[in-house]
Amino acid sequence: EGIDEESGLAIEVLKEWEDLCNTPGYVKPESGKLQGEDAIYLLSKVLTDDLREIDPKGKELGKVYIRVVNCNYADLQGDDRNEA
Repeated sequence: EGIDEESGLAIEVLKEWEDLCNTPGYVKPESGKLQGEDAIYLLSKVLTDDLREIDPKGKELGKVYIRVVNCNYADLQGDDRNEA
């Protein structure tokens, strides 16, 4: 849901999902869909793999590094954060 089924991202998400389901001791959700922290975890596994930036002509521009951080929006406010 939310990812074009024919995209490279969807293919990699499905591969990671299959790997996760084949992990000994892992129990799939009854709904068959990951939600919340579990969905973030799966997506982070895909995004933190080796990634390459490609220009529109197909030339490789270099590697791209992504860091996935799961935090509360207020934590991102830094010094502008209002303490309640």
